[in-house]
Amino acid sequence: VEWRFRLCVALFRFWEMREHLAEGRARLESLLLVGSGSAREKAKVLVYLSTFATVQGDFPAATDFVEKSLSISQALGDPWGVAVSMNARAIIAWDRQDYPAAQSHFDESLARWRALGDRVAIARCLHNFANFVRGLGDYARARAVLEEAGRIFEELGDHSGAAWSLNQLGDIAREKGE
Repeated sequence: VEWRFRLCVALFRFWEMREHLAEGRARLESLLLVGSGSAREKAKVLVYLSTFATVQGDFPAATDFVEKSLSISQALGDPWGVAVSMNARAIIAWDRQDYPAAQSHFDESLARWRALGDRVAIARCLHNFANFVRGLGDYARARAVLEEAGRIFEELGDHSGAAWSLNQLGDIAREKGE
């Protein structure tokens, strides 16, 4: 069972990047039925499940998964798990078009990442937030946030992340007729 947890957690990015959402979700849900694994592993599995459910448009399940993950992370005193759950909450709210909640959750997630000093997570959260505000038509704020994310990615040597930011900045310029 412990091996299954490690394997499924390791495969999350593979399933997500290749859009094997149904397979990933089914495998992760099967882990919860087994009822083993540490609380920290269970919280991680739940937040991954919330990601798959969100992309699939199953917002009730996504919300249930993320709230359970958040509860476990809070009980463990795991600030990383709480920050991840807040980012997942923001994305669920955004996809549900609950923009005030999305804004609030993004703000809290970003504040938590900054407090932890996790620069990779800060840049990723900024990138998510920039996409959110860009979708609302706040191009000036999206541009500023993407520039900060791009600087962080560059400083970390994450050329892929920096390219994402540049691509989004180009999209903003195109949308504004620049």
